[in-house]
Order: sequence, then C-alpha cells, then structure tokens
Amino acid sequence: MQKGYLILENGQVFSGVRCGAPENVVGELVFTTGMTGYLETLTDPSYYGQIVMQTFPLIGNYGVIPADFESARPCAGLCCAEGVCLLFPSEKADFRMVVYNLDGTIAALGGNAISCLAKYAYDKGIVPPERLTVSVETTGGVRAVRLFKRNGIVRAAEVGMGQARFESVAVPVELPVPRVVDYPVALGRGYRITCVNVGNPHAVAFVEDVDTLDIAAEGPQLEHASIFPERANAEFVRALDETTLRMRVWERGNGETWACGTGACAAVAAAVENGLCAQDTDIAVKVPGGVLSVRYCPDGMLRMRTEVDLVFEGVVEL
Repeated sequence: MQKGYLILENGQVFSGVRCGAPENVVGELVFTTGMTGYLETLTDPSYYGQIVMQTFPLIGNYGVIPADFESARPCAGLCCAEGVCLLFPSEKADFRMVVYNLDGTIAALGGNAISCLAKYAYDKGIVPPERLTVSVETTGGVRAVRLFKRNGIVRAAEVGMGQARFESVAVPVELPVPRVVDYPVALGRGYRITCVNVGNPHAVAFVEDVDTLDIAAEGPQLEHASIFPERANAEFVRALDETTLRMRVWERGNGETWACGTGACAAVAAAVENGLCAQDTDIAVKVPGGVLSVRYCPDGMLRMRTEVDLVFEGVVEL
C-alpha cells in the first residue's frame, strides 16, 4: 500500500491509500451518487480521463459485471473509493483482518468488512468446509463469525461484535461523568450524545431530521471534538419504533458511509440505554445502503447479522 493524495485546484489536499497503476493523474473531479450504475460510469467513454468519486449506498463489496460494461475497458482516469480490507495469517484465529480507512489509518474493527472477509475465507478453503464458524483476529480483538448457507452458498453472516463499553475511560471520552448517556454537548448545532465503545469509539445522537441533516458539516464537529482523544465515529439516529432505527454515520477517517456495522451496533446499544428499544431483541437498523440486524444481549454483548455476496474477483498490481 502507498500513500495517495487528491489535490484540488484550490489547494485543498485529501490523503488516502492508493493501489493500482503508480502514475499521477490530472483531470476533472466528478461525483456519481447513483445507487447503481458504477460499472457503466467507470467504462463510459464520456468520463474519459476524469477523476470519478464514487458514493454508492451498497452494503458489502462492489461488483464488476462484464455485462454492464459500456466499453471494453475503464475510461475514468482515477477512481476514488472508501477503503480496503486485507487478510493475513494469524496465530490467534483462523486469519487476521486489517482494514484501511480512506485517510490511510487502520480501523480497529469493521462489521461489514469482517462479514465479507469471513465468507471469502470460507469460499477459498482458508477454513475447512465443515466449519461454519470462523474466528477473525482484528485490531480490536478476536471476533467469531457464524456463516449461513442458502442453496449450498454462504449468503449471510452473524458476527459477535464484542461488548458495548459505556465507561468514559473505555470509549475514551473526556467528560466529567463516568458514563456519557444522553449528555448535552455544545458541538455542531448542539446534541445530546451517548458514547460507547464497540471495538472503536462512537458518539450517538438521536435526532428527528436524520434524512435532511447536513452530515458533512455536523459529522466532523463530533469526530474531531477535543473530548475524543482518539477521535470518534458519529451516528445520527432516529428511532422509528421499538424495533427499527434509521441511521446515518460519519465514520472516523472516512466521512459519511452508506453502511457501518460497528455504528449500527453502537446505535442499538445507545437506543437500549436511552429506553428507546428493548434489550435482547433483534433491531433493524436502516442505513442508506440497506438494513442491518443487531441484538444487544443482556450480558452486554452485541450480535450483528448481514447479507454477504461475492460479486467479483480480480488481480491488482501494487
């Protein structure tokens, strides 16, 4: 992996991780926000030489389907995406997962990433075919993943995401209370936040206008607040009913993403602590990219279930 930089004409610089061809690219930066159509975008001759920023509301991997190509080869000069997930041998588990954020930092845990990587390891024979429970070493500790088959193919995964930690010192969050639950802070437009660590630090704010919230303005106010010495992921959540949440997330090191497994777990744990949802119940967390199911157990452990699919395979020269 190499450090990469996106430098705008006005002097703004965005850092991240680059892979693929080592050449520098100069071009017009364009955005595509469609729910589908990324294959058409990358192979559409009208994008020739442009730098394409992709923001797709998809949970899991992004696919490459030749039938959807607009031409025989990619036409965009550069493609910008969210992050990368790598698999390594492990002495503690079946394998080790390392997730790089958009800014090049390493994520402690990724709920969707670990689900997809567990399926990949099973499909590739890294774990024996008779075993449908996989152990994965992450920066945030070892996690167990249970795989579910439909018609002989792994189609879903349930992850033991670990324990929700609300102690301020464990988050960590520097406020004069032992636990930050429904606590008022003068950040952004002002919120009452609940802070929890589920392998990484989260600040959850319950709001009514989750769909229209200017998350690009409000998210960084929480992520980079001085009360969070390690920064924080910020979840803006609306409780639709006792078993359904609507969530948008500003991820530490990534910005807004369309799905976040640890964020969904943090939102459910916070909702239970605030009396909005019941414990030991499957809660549907609706995000722009789909729906995640999370259960906050009586022992404080969190379980997350999501669909997983292999959509393409390829080789990249680094």
